[in-house]
This record gives sequence, C-alpha cells and structure tokens, in this order.
Amino acid sequence: MESSQQAAGWYDDPENATQLRYWDGSQWTNDRSPKAGGQPAAGAGGYAPVAGAGSKTNSKAIWSLVLSLVSLLIWLTAIPGVILGFMARSEIAQRPNETGDGMALAGIICGLVFGIIGLILSINFIANA
Repeated sequence: MESSQQAAGWYDDPENATQLRYWDGSQWTNDRSPKAGGQPAAGAGGYAPVAGAGSKTNSKAIWSLVLSLVSLLIWLTAIPGVILGFMARSEIAQRPNETGDGMALAGIICGLVFGIIGLILSINFIANA
C-alpha cells in the first residue's frame, strides 16, 4: 500500500483478518481495533470502527456525569467530575472502540456550571453569616 494510492483511514489489518488497522497515509500504525460484529463498517477512505457490537462506554465518562450531577447537592463533587470528564475524553480519543464522549462533555459542562454556582452560593452564605 503506497501513500499515493490510499488515503489515511481504518482498513482490514493485513496481519489479522479479525481486526482493523490504521493506515496514516504512508505507513501502518500500531493502532488496531476489533471489527464490530465480525464485519468492518465502511467509512471515508476505508473502514472505521463504529459504536455497537464490541464497543463499550468509558467508565470515567459515566462517573464524570454522575459526580457532576451530584454537585447540585454537594458542589465539591464538581471538581472530580470535571477532571474525570477531561480524562475520559482523552482516553476515548485514543481508543476507537470506546464510546461516551458526549457523556464526558456533559459531565464537564455540568460540573463547571454547578460547581461555580455552588461556590458563589457558599461565598454568599459565608459573607452574610
């Protein structure tokens, strides 16, 4: 496979027929992903892993959203919620078989909004005490 012939993307792994492998436009990378349901999904420039069979939701994304929503009651939980959200988005970007990017983003946004509101209310309460 030459760079002039093939665009960057996910293709059948030439070493393992049950996996996809990423071609960066000039060479194979070490990035691999199992084929969803045994069949590759056609994508731009080749095959791309898709959510569905074989994919899982990143657990840090779930905890990010949970902790950020709990920050409505206990605003300090917003801090780990935001941190976990950023960690989850980073992991999801590196692992094509994981989902939950939207959940992690929601955790970050909710954590920031609810955390700031909680902090302002706490400062107001202390100032007026």
